[in-house]
Amino acid sequence: MKYSLVLVLLLLFVAVPAAPIADDGKVTDNCVTGLSHETLNLPALAEQFGDSIPVVVTFSRPMDSALAALVESCGARFSLGRPSSSRIHDYYVLRGSAEALGTLQRLGVVDQMGVQTSAHYLEATRDVSIPEIDADTAWNMLDSLGRNLTGKGLVIADLDSGVDWRHPDLWFAGETEYSWIDVLPDAMPGNGSDAIDIDGDLTADSNESFFWIDIDDDGTFNATTDWIWVDNVTN
Repeated sequence: MKYSLVLVLLLLFVAVPAAPIADDGKVTDNCVTGLSHETLNLPALAEQFGDSIPVVVTFSRPMDSALAALVESCGARFSLGRPSSSRIHDYYVLRGSAEALGTLQRLGVVDQMGVQTSAHYLEATRDVSIPEIDADTAWNMLDSLGRNLTGKGLVIADLDSGVDWRHPDLWFAGETEYSWIDVLPDAMPGNGSDAIDIDGDLTADSNESFFWIDIDDDGTFNATTDWIWVDNVTN
């Protein structure tokens, strides 16, 4: 459940780039154009959030253990516990006091910084939403006996094709490459037997097994048509 929640929060962060998600559910009125730290009023944010101001940042250099240690030594922390869990592409979610975040700015550690905010949803009134879905047309439809259709006895199927894995927010997100480990080996992707080396240790771990669905039903794996995923839900 913990990792499912983290995944939902990160996906929402991608889907609403103009309004990053705060992990405390609070809404701020601070408006940020891009993620420019010059627009942030850290003392004012401290009055609202105390010593735990939620921000989104990009760093001036690639993330590594030294940079992560520097961030924490300044008094800030990664919102989801560690850098790898607190990022989408080049964007990281942090929390820290005004002093800690100001120190990161002065040291030139961050390129951009913006406050996290909750997503805002627009609610259409019924006089607008009813015409948009042609509700009146549906309510006035008659069956062969001249009776209003009520939906009784009808079965509605929602044929969901699933996630669009070629969407720009998902396809090669972060441009990270992972190695295929041919466990058998037979030079063919094994369904459930081979692995994708997520942690880079050159070992096929139990939570790195990958599977594929033979979309074109030809008995072989085709990277252009067949679905592939890694059984990594425990990580």
